Amino acid sequence: MNIIAWLYECMCIWVICSAGQKHKVRGDINVLICGDPGTAKSQFLKYVEKIAPRAVFTTGQGASAVGLTAYVKRSPATREWTLEAGALVLADQGVCLIDEFDKVHTHTHTLLVTLWDLKFI
Repeated sequence: MNIIAWLYECMCIWVICSAGQKHKVRGDINVLICGDPGTAKSQFLKYVEKIAPRAVFTTGQGASAVGLTAYVKRSPATREWTLEAGALVLADQGVCLIDEFDKVHTHTHTLLVTLWDLKFI
C-alpha cells in the first residue's frame, strides 16, 4: 500500500469515527502531509473538505495571522465595520485544512504554534 492510499484510509476512518460524537477529552490531531510536487496533496485536502462534517480549506499564500483567526470587514450596504471569523474559528470542532503551508509567513507560523499549544483562539 502506498503512502497516499494509507493517508486516505486514515483520514477517512478518522472523519467517519468522529462524525456526530461528543468527546469529553479532545485529542491533539495535527497532520502534516509532505511530498513531491504532483502527488495529489491538494486534491487529498479537497477530498477531506468534502467528506468532513465541518471543514474549512484555505491556502498558505494569502493566509495571515489575522485572516486565520479573525478579520475586520466593512459592510458595503451599511458602511459599518464588522468582525468576521477566520478559518481557525470557523473550523472549531472540525478540520482546518491549510494548503501550501510553506508559503505562510514566519510570524504566522509562530502564532499558529502558540494557538495549537494553548488550544484556544
